[in-house]
Amino acid sequence: MVLLQVSVERWWIFDEPASVFFSALDLFGHAFVFNWYRNTVLNNSRAKIYPYHWLWILYSVFWTTEYFFSCLFHSQSNLYNSKTFESLDYFGVTATLMFMNYAAIIRIFEVRGKVSQLLVGLPFLLMYSYYVHSMCFVLFDYGWHVKLNIYFGILHTVLWSYFCLHYKPYKKWCLITILLLGMALPLEIFDFPDNKPLLGVFDSHSLWHGSGFPMIFTWHYFLIGDARFYIQKNKKSKRKY
Repeated sequence: MVLLQVSVERWWIFDEPASVFFSALDLFGHAFVFNWYRNTVLNNSRAKIYPYHWLWILYSVFWTTEYFFSCLFHSQSNLYNSKTFESLDYFGVTATLMFMNYAAIIRIFEVRGKVSQLLVGLPFLLMYSYYVHSMCFVLFDYGWHVKLNIYFGILHTVLWSYFCLHYKPYKKWCLITILLLGMALPLEIFDFPDNKPLLGVFDSHSLWHGSGFPMIFTWHYFLIGDARFYIQKNKKSKRKY
């Protein structure tokens, strides 16, 4: 894993303008697809049949919050108090990835009871508490932070790949997202040759943020397809009785 400090040209008040731009783009992308999900699924008269709306609402809350933190950090990463912004960014993305895996387990294995859902979430809460404690009071280790998030990303991919083994007419959007993620991941792990950003501002990390934008839409095509398929299937099963 190559983890280098990249010299990016400052633009106006932004220390890393490309990362700020792509983070803001991702933030608005998540806000847009939440509104899209609400209009196409939540406003459906039979929306209550699907019991997992709350997961995807929180999913949007986590990601929009994280990209707000990302904008703060990348805009003022060289300030005297940048460690606060950096911590918010790192802690935010790790919390989001852990929630993504929690949501995947709840949906894939159809965990419905509140007590069961709390028990599934408990290990993630304990892991997150350990992570924050280690980063704050032991060693603020960026390399460990990246590796941990990659592991959670791999787990998330494995879980949804297992889900797609069964027939789902909309699963292509999940597989497309996984493919795009695999193609983009080297941008987060490695840096450009000679450690030189393109045009002085586009380093590999900023392009990693940019690569996430199309995945926001492919993933929500999948989530909307899942909700519609679930509603349609359960609507038909109820008619039999």
